[in-house]
Amino acid sequence: NYISFILERMSSAPEPSHLSTELKKCLQKLQDLERCFTSQVDFTSQFKDFLTSLSVCLTLVHTAASQPHNRLYRSKLRLCVSQVVRVLTLFRSLLSSLPCKQASWYLSERLRWCVSELRRVLSGAGTEQDQDSAGAGSFLRQVDRALQLLPCPDIGTWRQLVDDVVCQAITIAKIASTVDYKEITSVCHRLLEESNQLMSGSDRCQLTLLKDSLAACLSSMEQRVNTAVLRLLLQVFSEPNGPVKRLVRCCGQAPQPRRVTDLDPLVAQLDSHIERILLVAQFAVSCCEDKSKVAEMRCCLASLESVDNYLVPAITAFYLDPDSADKRAFVKFLCDHWQQQLASLHSQLDGIIDSYAFSRVVQDSMDVLSKSLDGESGRMLEASQTIVRHGWLLYKHLSTSCDVSVAFTILDKLKMALCKCEAAVTKQAHTPAVSRQTRLVVDCVDLICEHVSVSTASFTAIDGSCADSPVETVKSIRDLPLDVSFQSVSDSQFDSYRPQWLTNKICEAKENRATRILNLTEIVRQDTCKLGGRTPRRT
Repeated sequence: NYISFILERMSSAPEPSHLSTELKKCLQKLQDLERCFTSQVDFTSQFKDFLTSLSVCLTLVHTAASQPHNRLYRSKLRLCVSQVVRVLTLFRSLLSSLPCKQASWYLSERLRWCVSELRRVLSGAGTEQDQDSAGAGSFLRQVDRALQLLPCPDIGTWRQLVDDVVCQAITIAKIASTVDYKEITSVCHRLLEESNQLMSGSDRCQLTLLKDSLAACLSSMEQRVNTAVLRLLLQVFSEPNGPVKRLVRCCGQAPQPRRVTDLDPLVAQLDSHIERILLVAQFAVSCCEDKSKVAEMRCCLASLESVDNYLVPAITAFYLDPDSADKRAFVKFLCDHWQQQLASLHSQLDGIIDSYAFSRVVQDSMDVLSKSLDGESGRMLEASQTIVRHGWLLYKHLSTSCDVSVAFTILDKLKMALCKCEAAVTKQAHTPAVSRQTRLVVDCVDLICEHVSVSTASFTAIDGSCADSPVETVKSIRDLPLDVSFQSVSDSQFDSYRPQWLTNKICEAKENRATRILNLTEIVRQDTCKLGGRTPRRT
């Protein structure tokens, strides 16, 4: 109740003149509270004093955030305040159970960071990275800005934009699959080469061709990066807590004597897993302009990064001393918090990814894995387990998705197939039985992709003027058009790509930016756009 009281005072307290002084006092109260963690003497009174000081500070922050010179930092201030509320909630749950000194120290460190950051930003020491424009929607803005500058490029600005976009793309490529890495680096290399030619070219006809090709390169790169991120998301969230659970499970199974280096392989797996999670989330932030979703994702990211700093040392300490109840409690506390924040982050990501593109990524993954169903028993079981995990991830996403509509009967059919296949894999039934059940799951996903495609096509109905170019069912995400430059199309196809397509692409970016998030991009032709109608997201 006392923790809830601090939020009630935020709208009633007067504005003080010395915010920095009050925040400094709050840090001092936190330091006094930390002295009670060991002795537990006067802990309750010290905790109330700290909460009282914190409530005053949050009131001041609420008032200061509305001042003109602080409006650029409102997202940063909101992140710090949301972290304070989240930590206080953890403190409340910690106080209602058996006390854990290490967990108390961990939470106090997070509170110190939050209050210190509030003091730094509101004292005038905020940086460009703290501003609202940093991060959120940056990838989309940079791609769209590059397309806008392309007709009459300012060479310096254009090259800086291309360098920034390529840097983000290569960052994704480094942790993506080998195929995605080659595709992204290839298109980035071509983009840089043609940018150099653009800066040194003088022939007007050649420049026109280069601009068309560069625009196609930018769109192709964006599409390949989005696809790679969706594959990473599928890989990470099909087994989000697997690396942590394997690491903790090892603490109770390892033989004596125990060495720190025993955990190195599992720690390396966890580090790679965390890197993928953070990169997927950061890219989602850079592609999303919904402020509430961005704020929630940033709060989850801050929590995960905070846990990451303590998780491996805590598990290692528990591994070396498995009989310590305090170390066991701290590991459990961190793991529970980790799983909660990861589930919250996944929920936010589910709300912004494109269901059509994600369904195609799952289908493509299953097509590759299904080739192992006719192999030896070990590989077949492993492939079946992965297909089941991917199937459940798709089922959960489509069950809550708002951008497409899949009939309940079809989703229920997938659910039944997943349950039967999961049971067969768990019991390690006869190999043909497992293979048969797994293929039923793959067939259900194929059926869902067809329905999602129909649902998307009806949602983004295209004018009948394109009847001369019949739409064919895309069997794999690799079959989707990735390169729409003049080199990749026939003469008859090239006639349909008019110079006006670049203008249409820019208009689409402005009108559809809120929905063009982690999805497959495409070039929208003038012929297929209804005047005054909704711009189709894909052909």
